[in-house]
Amino acid sequence: MAASTTRLELVTPVRAEHPDRAAIEKTKEWYRQTCIDEFSTNLEIARIIFRRHPELVTCAEFPEPYRSCIISHDDYDPEDDHLSVSDEFLTDPEGADAKAESFAREAAEARADEANKAAAALAKMPVASSAVQ
Repeated sequence: MAASTTRLELVTPVRAEHPDRAAIEKTKEWYRQTCIDEFSTNLEIARIIFRRHPELVTCAEFPEPYRSCIISHDDYDPEDDHLSVSDEFLTDPEGADAKAESFAREAAEARADEANKAAAALAKMPVASSAVQ
């Protein structure tokens, strides 16, 4: 008995499909809720800081060393009125919906691409069989 190696072609690649309307709406709702959660947390922190240190919140310029810290860690100047995701959602809900829809489509395509790669890798793997020669 001699073992031989054969290749099985059992895996078909997955095609990237557009997510259905329900998936897009689910992603949009997740995005909306994420924005509301982020804004709520930011508002809570702002109110606590304002009660404890109103001079830091109301000063004309962003106080050091906090400004430098934000610039070095987040790569933007807090004086530039940087909008976070939650701010953007609250000021431009239509734009946020468009981003959520785009995010849903990109996520579906990325999942399909990963499935395609896995399928291709599996198809190339040799499988040992116990065929008799």
